[in-house]
Amino acid sequence: MAGFFDISGDVVKAAEAASSFNLIVPPTSKQGKDGPSWTELGRIREASSETVQVDTEGRKCEVLVLHLKIDILKDGSGLNEGRNYKTNFRINRWALENGRGAEKGSQLSGQRVMSNLSIARMKSILSACGFAPDTEDGGYSQTFLAECFPDVSAFGAEPSPLIGLTFWHELKARESTSKKDGKQYTNYDIQNVLPNP
Repeated sequence: MAGFFDISGDVVKAAEAASSFNLIVPPTSKQGKDGPSWTELGRIREASSETVQVDTEGRKCEVLVLHLKIDILKDGSGLNEGRNYKTNFRINRWALENGRGAEKGSQLSGQRVMSNLSIARMKSILSACGFAPDTEDGGYSQTFLAECFPDVSAFGAEPSPLIGLTFWHELKARESTSKKDGKQYTNYDIQNVLPNP
């Protein structure tokens, strides 16, 4: 085992952060109230999932988090070739099942809206990559989703069939402040999946 050494989780996280770049916002981007958006062509580098616990109005709920890491290709704005970003889709099953009719502005209502937006964007990406819903009612089976978004902790799992596939999308940059340490950072979200030109 000569040459090998332990690499702590903090070092791994720092290395991942250092390997991703802030994207360049094109001067032609659309300016929205919560940040600029523009068109890029992306290739999926990583697709995975995990389940996290959140507190939703005093109830512990499991949220399925789907992770995508996307490399930006030359086409699109042309300013971000070789750069990448990560984006997540969060789906709270309990909020989907119980949030209809929840008071607007409540945490439950917010979790339901977040979950619905995540499912809609996930469906758009899957469709753009050539994957149709696999259930008779137009939905997605647990087996299919687990294949497309393997568990992040499953060492040696089959790679996702999404890896290497490309899609056009409108990307939005949004500034956020960390609740933990108060630092500012930029989130990149897929605003819309676009048809191939």
